[in-house]
Amino acid sequence: MHGDTLPLPGLPAAPAVDLDDARARRWGWLLLLACFGSFTLWATMAPLDSAVVSPGTVTVTGSRKVVQPLTAGKVAELRVREGDAVVAGQPLVRLDDTASRAQLDIVRGQWLVALATQARLEAELQGSDAIAFPEHLAELGSEARVKEVMDLQSRLLTARRQMRQNELRGFDASLQGLEYQVQGREAAREAKEAQSRLMRDELRNQKSLADEGYYPRNRLSEQERSFAELLGSLADDHSQVGRARQNMAEVRARRSTREQELRKDVETQLSDAQREASALEVRMRALEFELANTTIVAPTDGIVMAMNLNTVGGVVSAGAVMMELVPTKEPLRVEVMLPAQQIDRVKAGMDVDLQFTAFNTANTPRVEGKVVQVSPDALVDPRHNGSYFKLAVEVPAQAHAKLRQHEIRAGMPVEVFIKTGERTFMNYVLKPLQDRLQKALIEP
Repeated sequence: MHGDTLPLPGLPAAPAVDLDDARARRWGWLLLLACFGSFTLWATMAPLDSAVVSPGTVTVTGSRKVVQPLTAGKVAELRVREGDAVVAGQPLVRLDDTASRAQLDIVRGQWLVALATQARLEAELQGSDAIAFPEHLAELGSEARVKEVMDLQSRLLTARRQMRQNELRGFDASLQGLEYQVQGREAAREAKEAQSRLMRDELRNQKSLADEGYYPRNRLSEQERSFAELLGSLADDHSQVGRARQNMAEVRARRSTREQELRKDVETQLSDAQREASALEVRMRALEFELANTTIVAPTDGIVMAMNLNTVGGVVSAGAVMMELVPTKEPLRVEVMLPAQQIDRVKAGMDVDLQFTAFNTANTPRVEGKVVQVSPDALVDPRHNGSYFKLAVEVPAQAHAKLRQHEIRAGMPVEVFIKTGERTFMNYVLKPLQDRLQKALIEP
């Protein structure tokens, strides 16, 4: 028979094969159903990171640093070239300082004179015989110019004190002369008063004798006339003493007024000297600052670029851009141009992943960052005539350390992944369809 299997002689009979595959199909369907159910459960329940992807460019926090001189001058020394790496404080350019030094020397000399003058006037006000010079001026006393100024002011103090004393001595001499005059008049008046008392007694006796006829009348008249003259002389002496005392009071008043005038004159000169010293000190400090800045130094670590100086001897104006520095130690930032239609999913504070596309992606890790700034309004890109929002992404130091083996430079392209949250795979697939369906159901 065609369907039968005959056993061969000497061999055992083969077991019968079950040709019914329904059981296998059932298990296959169950396995397929389980896989589909597991996938559906995963697609609807498992969270996946959601991100907005946008290109960006590496910048630095401070952008480029412009190197400018404070004042105009001639280039005396050029110490760097295009592309040189410099550190903060390193000299870049030195300007000729001859004129600044000359002006500083002149102003410094005037300032020292003003300080010495101020100290001398203070000594005059206090009536001191010696000048107490300021410490910083006394410390410079070994310098010939300073010593000359101090000696001159000391001599001037002595001369002015002598002149003042001589002028006041004139008043004192006048007072002394008037005092002697008063004393003489007083002594004469006292003598005349004693004489008048004697003459009065004599006249009284002589008048009694004349009344009795024992004394001549003509002699009595002469004595009376002499007595009257003596009384007139006493009155004149009294008047002279009064005038002398009045003159003494006037001299004392003029002396006091002159002393006040001299003191006021010194106070005025002292005020002027203090004001002049203060103004000269300000001017001197400005010139010292200007002189110190004839050597232009690097404001930060960086790379020299865009040099506008090529030769020594050239003249630069104040504020002219001599070169620029691209900082190398400033915190990294990435500027992102986010399309305006995606701004609803992005805000400041969101975490981002950065992929530096200029490097080999196989051995360059992603770096974490954070959105620190979002522009308040949309900007317009003139190249593509589209609107965008400008984002600033900052790279923390610990994340920057992952790229130690790479040299990060401003202007490098970056792929920015802005983490906007989590959603399921099913939501990712069905959301576009749901949005289109909502639009389709709106009646035009």
